[in-house]
Amino acid sequence: MRTMFPARCGLLFAAGLLASACGAGGTGSEGTGSDGTGAGKAAPSRAASSPPAETSAPPTLEAADGSDVTACRKADCEILVEGAVDVPLATRFGITDFDVRHEAPNTVTFEYARPDTEHVAEIKGTGMLALASGVKVTIEEIDDTGAVLRFEPKTLDPENDKASGSHGVHLHTEG
Repeated sequence: MRTMFPARCGLLFAAGLLASACGAGGTGSEGTGSDGTGAGKAAPSRAASSPPAETSAPPTLEAADGSDVTACRKADCEILVEGAVDVPLATRFGITDFDVRHEAPNTVTFEYARPDTEHVAEIKGTGMLALASGVKVTIEEIDDTGAVLRFEPKTLDPENDKASGSHGVHLHTEG
């Protein structure tokens, strides 16, 4: 008589694997325990979890003197510039007109006049403009909405205007 014991074992083993695969999920019985109460384990989700959406608003720019350009008369202030403003500097600085304009995303343009010349300084990013006549303006923060400017009564070079910018500078003189 022939014995088919190894073949039967193989068939029983395969049937056992198939039964456990069906009981582990895929038949709609996820989460149901052997007692039918739903106390079993749920099948793990294969969907990638996405990070939660950021709901906080971007930080807003703030300056010690707000948007009050008159606080800068003595070149000792910190103001927020959104758009274009005319800063009324004292006559002792030798500047007859000092206009500042913020342009999104990261540019501040200074147009200033002395009795015989007109000047334009365009600074991209953070940086500074130091006038030979004793006014230094530092762009402390800048974003799409505006720029925080710090004015100081300071001279870096009494012979030359100087400027720097983290993303570039353009100086132009007429007259």
